[in-house]
Amino acid sequence: MEEPTEEQLGFQSVKVKEEVLDLCILLQKEQDQIHLQCSVFELKENNQMLEDQIIFLNKKVYEKTEESKRLHQDYQDLQEKVAKQAKCYDVTITDLRAMLQTTKDQVASLSQYKKVYEELQE
Repeated sequence: MEEPTEEQLGFQSVKVKEEVLDLCILLQKEQDQIHLQCSVFELKENNQMLEDQIIFLNKKVYEKTEESKRLHQDYQDLQEKVAKQAKCYDVTITDLRAMLQTTKDQVASLSQYKKVYEELQE
């Protein structure tokens, strides 16, 4: 068997370098693909966490909205109750004023009788 010539060895060396370069490029592409797959996985995990957080926050918003509606209804009920009480107090005050006036009238009437009585006593 003949030994390869320098020209053949040089050609084989270039061919080997090209194959090594092709393998390096392929390896780099595989590493990039693995990195991208890891990034996609992390993004999916983050997306799931965000979706869970959104669900949690939507639930909290719903609860707070319901609580706000309940408090607003309680406030309206209290306003109605206070308005009814105020109306009752107004009626009571009006009744008391009428009674006071009647009593004043009676006192004035009795004062006249007292004067007449005192005059008769003299």
